[in-house]
Amino acid sequence: MPTIVDVYAGACGFRTIIRAESETYSAGDVCAYAARVFIESECPYIKDLAKKIKRLTIHDLYKPVGDNPVFKEAAICLRHPMCPVPCAILKAAEAEMGLALKKNVSITFREE
Repeated sequence: MPTIVDVYAGACGFRTIIRAESETYSAGDVCAYAARVFIESECPYIKDLAKKIKRLTIHDLYKPVGDNPVFKEAAICLRHPMCPVPCAILKAAEAEMGLALKKNVSITFREE
């Protein structure tokens, strides 16, 4: 069953739906994991990002931020560096590959 994540980015008002579907592939002598990623969004910048992020391997998930393919493409496509969608793409793929629990993540502003 695929992993589906809804992202409501906040003040911009755009909604993004991320769908990750697992697959296995041969990496030399070993079997490795990957996820096909499908992204739908009202945001024109996320639509550009979606054209570039189609598949993530287990190795992609754990690359440092500066080398991570999602964050590298997001740096080119997005205009707002605090957009939560790139992180959500990685979380969806990670959960779909069975490397994380499917638990909600939140950022909540509160008053003191």
